[in-house]
Amino acid sequence: MSTRSTAEGDGRNWPRAILWLLLLCLAVPGVIGLHKALSKSAGRTVEGPLEFVLHNPPPEVPVVAFNDARGKPMTLDAFRGKTVLLHLWTTSLPGSAEQLGSLDRLQQRFARERLEVVALSLDTGDDARAVVRAWFVRAGLRHLKIYHDPTAGAARSIGATELPTTVLLDADGRERGRTHAVLLWDSEAAATFLREQLTPARSAR
Repeated sequence: MSTRSTAEGDGRNWPRAILWLLLLCLAVPGVIGLHKALSKSAGRTVEGPLEFVLHNPPPEVPVVAFNDARGKPMTLDAFRGKTVLLHLWTTSLPGSAEQLGSLDRLQQRFARERLEVVALSLDTGDDARAVVRAWFVRAGLRHLKIYHDPTAGAARSIGATELPTTVLLDADGRERGRTHAVLLWDSEAAATFLREQLTPARSAR
């Protein structure tokens, strides 16, 4: 009798077990996705390009348009002939002060080499450019120039879906690689990595 009772109980529990299994299968991807989102938003600081993904061959980049410190329109074509480190950011993004500070020191270090750091703010609002300018002053940035894109069109042009995004472009304007990590760009590892990426434009070879 006890055996029959157990079998009947197992039979009655099968539908419930299957239901729980299905719910678990549906829930796990959502949990994993949430964990990834929280990990990205939390950010992490590492020295050097430890999470930099390089492309081989480097693809062409569409026109990337934005404004300079005076609000004058320009594109990345203005830097052709130089290796460009394009950094997309906002003043409200956690870690921006530390990362922009390291980029400022990196630009100073590479002042005599053909590397241009383009820190492109995606802050929005009517007074966004003034907000960025004031932020630069408070952060004590002296070697980076102010670039601003309130439309986020530059981010869409290069397919940037999260911030920060840092893109390395060669002297011909092709994308060598990108990263979403919060990096200390004035570290020795980063400097060594960037020097290895400095190449003349194809027209100059």
